[in-house]
Amino acid sequence: MPTHHVSESTVIAAPPARVYAILADYRVGHPGILPQPPFHSYELETGGQGAGTIMRFKMTALGRTENFRGAVTEPEPGRVLVETYFETKTVTTFTVEPHGDGRQHA
Repeated sequence: MPTHHVSESTVIAAPPARVYAILADYRVGHPGILPQPPFHSYELETGGQGAGTIMRFKMTALGRTENFRGAVTEPEPGRVLVETYFETKTVTTFTVEPHGDGRQHA
């Protein structure tokens, strides 16, 4: 099976700890930033805060809807959050790094 690596980055005018807290909050924060569409039918199975969380959702793209169910790990808590989806073995990694001096800027 071929391997694909897709990367995207952006600078967010917020403290890195706050950004990470939103990403790691699978009850409110993370679902709140998922674009709809294509993501929908999000459900939390277990956990809800970082490592140990198991969630499921659907994603529709190019007229096709896929089901995803995955687990969250934190190889570097506060910096790296990883979602691994059981059926597809797809991995999504979120890495939060300070930009410049790491402080919030207006």
